[in-house]
Amino acid sequence: MIFGVSQRALTATDFLRLPSAGHPNPAATKTGTLVAAWPALAAHTSPGDFLSWRAAQWADFLNAPLLDHPFTASPGGDRRALFRLLLALGPDDRVLNTAGWTYAAHTVLASLGLARPDGDGPHRWIAVRAHPRHLHLIANLISEDGTWAQLPEPLLPHLQSQVRLLAQTLNQPPASSAGRPESPAMASAPTPNSLADLLDEITDEAAGPLAQVRRQIEKAAISSADAADLHRAGTDRRLEWIARRLYDIQEDLRGIGHTLSDPASPPSRLATAPAPLTRPTPAPSVHAPAR
Repeated sequence: MIFGVSQRALTATDFLRLPSAGHPNPAATKTGTLVAAWPALAAHTSPGDFLSWRAAQWADFLNAPLLDHPFTASPGGDRRALFRLLLALGPDDRVLNTAGWTYAAHTVLASLGLARPDGDGPHRWIAVRAHPRHLHLIANLISEDGTWAQLPEPLLPHLQSQVRLLAQTLNQPPASSAGRPESPAMASAPTPNSLADLLDEITDEAAGPLAQVRRQIEKAAISSADAADLHRAGTDRRLEWIARRLYDIQEDLRGIGHTLSDPASPPSRLATAPAPLTRPTPAPSVHAPAR
């Protein structure tokens, strides 16, 4: 497992733009899946309200302590309170499910003093996955009572040690039948959470197979619109309609995954709908195939 620390910022907005390598449309890559969040979040919103939040609403939530405490700053007078840490699995690391990534988030944040070992704490934070092997931890260094976090110094050696220990824990061999506790990274048998994780990977907008197929169909629709014979045959319109139906299927599967997820940390999309085709095409005919 490797890690990276971004330069601190005055807003979480840019931190929530999580690029996906190889995507042809940068505007469509600003997406992520909420893995875990500050436990006190539920007390600040209506039940389940945050499940439908977009990136702008998550940014407002993370930025709030800066507005609530306008005179709080670091010992050097710095107001850049938004902190981001990237965790990424190495080629030999086990792929983590939601439970494994949640464990990683709580462990690292607790070591930084931004969360308690039980996951609670005075600092607002979220853990967002834009790729099955990457996790972004975004936190505000200003606590709810207006104090500035005291991160361990020197920070990088501390993180290097903590991430090494975390990787050793998560890469332990599966539990034997002798009753040894199971690694938090993997479940030994299918569960609602493991199915939710599978659906989450399938429907991931940045790297999931359905999104990749849909984008190829969208490209084919654009190419068909440029070919006179194909355009007259309505091929471009039919392909666009298929792409939209595929997106609906993606959303239906994503909804099932949300239903199966652990209510304590349900996955939530931090994204808008996929970008429209670059060449506008007429709306589908009333005779288009039904869903």
